[in-house]
Amino acid sequence: MNTRLDWRQAMKLADDENIASILLKLEQVPTNEVAIVVPPQLRTFRNPVSMRLLQRKAEDLGIDVTIVTQDEMTRRLCAEVGFGCYADVESFKRDNSRPRRLEQAPPAPRFGLLSLVAGLCLVSLVAFVAYFVLPAATITVTPASAPLALDAPVIVDQSISSVDLAAGKIPAHVVAQEVDGTATVSATGQRDVPNQPARGLVTLTNLTDQPLTVPQSTVLLGGKVAFFTTQDALLSPTIKIADTPISGAASVPIQAADPGEEGNVPVGAITAVQGPLASKVSVVNRSGTSGGSKKKSTYLSSDDQAKAKKALLDELRQQALDKIQGQIARNETFLPNPSSVSEGAVEELTYEESPEQVTGQTRLHIKVLVRGLTFQGDDVNQVVAQAMETAAQRQAAGSRLSDSPLTVEPPAVVANDGASVRLQVHATGRTATSLDTSTLAGEVRGMSPSAARSTLLGMPGVGQADVQLWPAWVTKVPSFTWRIDTAIAHPSS
Repeated sequence: MNTRLDWRQAMKLADDENIASILLKLEQVPTNEVAIVVPPQLRTFRNPVSMRLLQRKAEDLGIDVTIVTQDEMTRRLCAEVGFGCYADVESFKRDNSRPRRLEQAPPAPRFGLLSLVAGLCLVSLVAFVAYFVLPAATITVTPASAPLALDAPVIVDQSISSVDLAAGKIPAHVVAQEVDGTATVSATGQRDVPNQPARGLVTLTNLTDQPLTVPQSTVLLGGKVAFFTTQDALLSPTIKIADTPISGAASVPIQAADPGEEGNVPVGAITAVQGPLASKVSVVNRSGTSGGSKKKSTYLSSDDQAKAKKALLDELRQQALDKIQGQIARNETFLPNPSSVSEGAVEELTYEESPEQVTGQTRLHIKVLVRGLTFQGDDVNQVVAQAMETAAQRQAAGSRLSDSPLTVEPPAVVANDGASVRLQVHATGRTATSLDTSTLAGEVRGMSPSAARSTLLGMPGVGQADVQLWPAWVTKVPSFTWRIDTAIAHPSS
């Protein structure tokens, strides 16, 4: 019979192979069946998280995975996740070889009745001796367990293409989405504006000996407030009577040049004539001006603009985020750049008309660009699991991460510069000590159950121990280790 393995791909691993490298190699397997040969020094598959990641990747790729390993814990994890498992390559080849031809089995010999009865008696005797004479023991040991909590740093980096467990880095991809929209902005600001101009009377006096005409719209000044005459004024010349000069004068109506309350000036405030008549005519108001008023006016205030801008920007940013979430995979997470969550996302902002001119409504248009990085949650879990395993090994000699599932909280963003993101992931689990079943069985051979329990509990890394003997008349643990069934139980939390 010839042994052939051409129907199955064999994958050999290095002594320091990590789970990320193994998953990458699995993607490159050309067949739908693969046998992974695990070196004795490799501890990657003793991690239940790594084994679950391998199971998930194998299911996604539709590959039937078989593990070849001498490590008992790895074989036990294989049984939990449903992988085929062999202790060595020879047993794997023996069970999976294909014979080139089938040889016809020789005919079964015929036995007489006496021989048949003798055979049955012999079998019964052997079974009786094995069952009732040879004692058996079942030892169940639970490793000592302790809680483990860790804030694992994870770096999301767009410059790498695969998970770097040693550096705690995972790959990222840049995603961008541009959207635009418009919104109606209503002016709600209130302010005072001039309404009616002030009016009054002034007295114009001729300072010359010639008659003068002061034309309509002659500008008069009351400090900084300008007025103008609303009709022509005829001024007679200055004459002397008995050496007493008598100047020609006339009253004329005036109006403030600008509307508003500033034109309401008191008596004597208007004192100057502007223009070519300034040196020929004097002016004074013998009564105060009045009628200048103001009114409330609506305008597009800075607060109106800020509120409208924020509301539309938030709406457009959410639209962009929704579109990005629809584009990425379910197990991916999107982290926007710092500029995308601020006004830096605005690429264009315009109003239909100048905000200073708006007294009712106008239209605001904004275009935004949201950019960021995406990463896979499975990559984060790989880094966290590796960090927890390393922390467990540092906790004590022989300590490892137990088979209990890890509790991983959502990542918290520590820093984000747009090109990379620093995350902090809080994870909790339990540690356990690696135990060798053959060593445990060898230490308690020939002991009573109570002495065996005490011995087991005194061994490093043992948290609980239970010893059961069979049949009922047996009082000591068998001396043959092959009659001692030793099992490692999962530490409870």
